Amino acid sequence: MTTSSIKDAYCSFLNTRHGAEVYRQFKRILYGSADSLIQVLDTQIFEHLISMRRSPVRICDIGGGDGKRVMCIAAFLHEKFQSQIKIDFIEQSALYVEEFMRRHKSDYCVTKAHCARFEHVDFNSHRFDLVLLIHSIFAFENGNSVDKIISLRETHGNIVVASNDTNSFLGGLKLLVDEGFDDRRYEISDLKQALLDRGIQFREFTFQTEWAIPHKNYDRDVLLILDWITLGRYPLFARAKKNDILQYINSQSKMEGNRCFFKENEIVLVIPDV
Repeated sequence: MTTSSIKDAYCSFLNTRHGAEVYRQFKRILYGSADSLIQVLDTQIFEHLISMRRSPVRICDIGGGDGKRVMCIAAFLHEKFQSQIKIDFIEQSALYVEEFMRRHKSDYCVTKAHCARFEHVDFNSHRFDLVLLIHSIFAFENGNSVDKIISLRETHGNIVVASNDTNSFLGGLKLLVDEGFDDRRYEISDLKQALLDRGIQFREFTFQTEWAIPHKNYDRDVLLILDWITLGRYPLFARAKKNDILQYINSQSKMEGNRCFFKENEIVLVIPDV
């Protein structure tokens, strides 16, 4: 397998209709149609941040995918605090940005979309009440990304980062499949170390996502997960490698009745500590 940048592979995959749809279905498998991850963030994190009681609330969503998550958060904040919302939406998939601009409109939310990698966006000294990175840190280009993110926070504001734990089911799966790249994914453990090195305080929340695949859909959904985690490269793996990956998945699951159950350890960092 030829070497390349995993950051470039991530960008390229999400700029195909297949890749964009695979990621959408991946989220559906793990979090359901109601997106259990956002429900946890709403009730356990955002509801308790003083900075969310301002109006307007200025949000920067980095790596926002198709935008559904940030718009759900905006709707929650508006309903809870009657806030007006201003969103800078940053996504490197042109397909997702187009969808966000077409579909996500409301009378309480003003949006501005940037189709680019986060590191390449000029914010013109803008500062935000809430900077969001929801499962989007692994495509950071370098350590300077951390400094840029910290610079975006308004004095009273917060940065909220959600990611799978490095030692979680998906963390172990990524270690198995990430071969042939010149670089590696930026993980939550890297971010925590970068914050500690800079003397930046944060609070860490942990929780567990539990999800199940019906036995009749097992092969289809596992292949879809692998299609996303490998960024479309799974069919290129040797048979022995595929066997190792499938054995790992089986070892991390539990069959009960007609469903196969999985658990995923999630971490949320809130900066600064609150």
